[in-house]
Amino acid sequence: MNALDRTHKQKKGKRVVVFGTFDRLHKGHINFLKQARQFGDELYIIVARDNNAVKIKGRLPNDTELRRVKKIKNLKIAKRVMLGQKNFNSRYNLLNKIRPHIVALGYDQQAKLIELRSQLKKYGMSAKIVRLKPYHPEKYKTSKLNNIQ
Repeated sequence: MNALDRTHKQKKGKRVVVFGTFDRLHKGHINFLKQARQFGDELYIIVARDNNAVKIKGRLPNDTELRRVKKIKNLKIAKRVMLGQKNFNSRYNLLNKIRPHIVALGYDQQAKLIELRSQLKKYGMSAKIVRLKPYHPEKYKTSKLNNIQ
């Protein structure tokens, strides 16, 4: 039994999971994480691996995956911050370990809802999927911040 499994047996709190690249961590990301945290007792943050970020966004993030994890950990908002799976096709496997009650998506996350629901069902979960509100998207969006430099 790993530490994550023991945690679930010890505390029966409502688990919320989010995932994202979180490149160039900004107020929009922080607002997203705070919104997600309000849906439960424990927030789990899955940070996209560099290779998967390239597959999803078509480019390498400005910050390395380890730096992005460190920045989010420093916020001290989550029960656990972890890197996603290296293999893109296994990207939903961590959901089975976390067993979330809620999966929170950002307003701009292009998650394939049918695929996400299918993966949750595959693992025997009926987690609620919620889409969170944007925080000044005209100002705080990584792609816009990238254009400033």
